[in-house]
Amino acid sequence: MISNVEYESPAWNAGLRRRMTVLKINDEKPTAQSVQPMLAGKKKGDKISVVIFQKGETKTIPIELAEK
Repeated sequence: MISNVEYESPAWNAGLRRRMTVLKINDEKPTAQSVQPMLAGKKKGDKISVVIFQKGETKTIPIELAEK
């Protein structure tokens, strides 16, 4: 579950919000320990796919990464 989304970040702009349930990131099931290493090798301009579950629906959200 997403605990926080930085305002105006790529995730925010793509529509991710607190309390959404993340089912997959790039076809891998995320855990609290795996998300950071999963994204560590990525750089600005790389794209990831996030599958979320919200309000009874599953959605795939593409996100283009940017520098913090």
